[in-house]
Amino acid sequence: MSSEKNDLPPLHQFCNGEPWTKFEWIGLLARTLTFLQKEKGSPILVAIGGPGGTGKSTFSQNLHLELGTASSLLHLDHYKTPRSQRAERGIFGAHPEANQMELIKQHLQVLLEGKNISRPIYDAVSGEIDGEEPVISRPIILVDGEISTYELFREKITLSIFIDAHWRTQLQTRLTRDINIRQYSPEKAIETFLQSNLREFKTYGAQSIEWCDILLWCDINYQLNLRSIHTKWIPTFEKVLFESD
Repeated sequence: MSSEKNDLPPLHQFCNGEPWTKFEWIGLLARTLTFLQKEKGSPILVAIGGPGGTGKSTFSQNLHLELGTASSLLHLDHYKTPRSQRAERGIFGAHPEANQMELIKQHLQVLLEGKNISRPIYDAVSGEIDGEEPVISRPIILVDGEISTYELFREKITLSIFIDAHWRTQLQTRLTRDINIRQYSPEKAIETFLQSNLREFKTYGAQSIEWCDILLWCDINYQLNLRSIHTKWIPTFEKVLFESD
């Protein structure tokens, strides 16, 4: 996991100046994904990962809204095992064994084949699975969650986006979202940050920044900034960028 804003993954090109800032980033990404999907002619999978508390869900939702009916959005938080089971084992959400990894892998494959799935519904307050919900396979499948860019799913991903942030931003999220929405105590929110963000994600997920295609940086005000793009994608983005000019 990047600790400094200017650290870049291997083979990435820094992209915070012209022409990249000339166009609204979400719109450019949506147009590029549409272009990629049409070239492939079958569903593509876009993974949006990174440590907890960096704005992944908000970004994913905004991209989903921009793409409209061309996309499906799958939140991997719904695949967590019951909180009581995790507590017994002393593991948190970023640990692979805290998630139904094989079921996720199966569901991703089914969606890529153009078929629909029924995903679990995880209640973040009770910490239990509470039913199922259908997810329709569409041309662009957005997969959101800190585990979405883990090695197990890498071969199925067409494009991976890693959203990073300073640890203070991640902690700030834990102290607001987890307390206000998930009804954690302050002590539980801090423990989750220490164990999930600083220990588990560092062990199991931080390496995925090395193979991500796009790196975004979330600042303390939760503004997402495009930091870099893998050089293999630069021609595709520039084609879409300049065709829009």
